[in-house]
Amino acid sequence: MPKHGHGKKKNPQQNSRSGNRSPDDQVSADAEFSQAGKAVPRGEYVLPSGNIIVEQNQEMQRQDAALEDLEASITNIRDASLTINQEVSLQNRLLDDVHTSVDRVQQRQVGTQDRLRDFMQRSGTCKLWSLILFLLFVLVLLLVLLK
Repeated sequence: MPKHGHGKKKNPQQNSRSGNRSPDDQVSADAEFSQAGKAVPRGEYVLPSGNIIVEQNQEMQRQDAALEDLEASITNIRDASLTINQEVSLQNRLLDDVHTSVDRVQQRQVGTQDRLRDFMQRSGTCKLWSLILFLLFVLVLLLVLLK
């Protein structure tokens, strides 16, 4: 076992803190390592073998194709959601129109019921029978004239 100080191997970080850097420590601090384990100066890269580059390119093409498919799906979903949004907006407007019409008809119905109730209270049965007979006579007269 090599002896360094107290019999322990010093950590390169400990050497850098103390300012005593060995040449090996200097290489590891200023270099990156290639796949083969060789030291390469920072900023320089060792190109992997041709097979790895081809595999990486193929993987990138597969990923690009998958992303294009995903983009197409997202575009279809967006278009469908916009169409649904337009349809829902149209249906809401139609429902609002129906609601307004129902409110108007309901108000007219309440008014008609109030007038009918008032008419019934003011009129006696004799007047009602007279009115019914008169209207029946007018109806028969119109039928005779239109033949």
